[in-house]
Amino acid sequence: MHESKLENNKYFKLKKNNSVSESSLPLFLILACEKLKRIAFFTNNTKSMIDLKREIQSFGSNIEVLTFPDFDCDFFSNISPTKEILSERIKTLYKILFPKNKKIIFIGSYSCLISQTILREDLENKKITLKKKCSKSFEEIKDFLKNNMYERVDFVRTKGEFSIRGDIIDIFSPNNNDPARILFDFENIESISFFDIESQKSKNKINSYDLFPASEIIFNDNSIKNFRESFRKIGFTDRNEYYKSISNNIFLPGRDQFYPILYKKYDSIISFLNNY
Repeated sequence: MHESKLENNKYFKLKKNNSVSESSLPLFLILACEKLKRIAFFTNNTKSMIDLKREIQSFGSNIEVLTFPDFDCDFFSNISPTKEILSERIKTLYKILFPKNKKIIFIGSYSCLISQTILREDLENKKITLKKKCSKSFEEIKDFLKNNMYERVDFVRTKGEFSIRGDIIDIFSPNNNDPARILFDFENIESISFFDIESQKSKNKINSYDLFPASEIIFNDNSIKNFRESFRKIGFTDRNEYYKSISNNIFLPGRDQFYPILYKKYDSIISFLNNY
């Protein structure tokens, strides 16, 4: 965000002209959000971000607090970010793009201001809503899950997973708090219900369920092509197994380490916060 834009922001002026102690910061942010509806605040590190979120929530307000954690690994290190971090980041991006709560506090660390994320326009068209008798077929949903980084498992227990058993698809989209069980009657959705991840038993039926990518790190034809070109330009000499597996879209643990060379263009989190 340019400094001129920051200077004109009401919250920036409020913060700049007042000394706020660390202990009073959560209450200050709540009061600022009550007035401005949507605000963004940046902390020194991820731990401070998590602590601040917990303190704000302890007041029991109806404000939604979103966090955008830093990746918990170094790129090009043969290690991928953990699924928990990927899920939290994509959930936050979803809730920024499709807000249901009018009052939102976004919290990130200073480092996320300079880190890259997927283009906003690439995510805006990624949401699909499943409803009874909707036009999405069994194969279309399966293709969406495959193309948007969901992991197929025997039993769904964590976000970003799905399973298929006969005419049933279990899905845990990262933007939801509960997984959904989709029952098909041939190619039509017959019912949608939440289910318990421990017992795997269906719970209450629901009218709709939103699907979103499991991660901002998406391997598709375009991103794989860009990865191949960038990989060759950089001249990696010790990661040929990754080059071969990603070129053939075969999952290999650690492939997310190449996120910085996956896309031609990236956005910063600021591009998502234009209404904050």
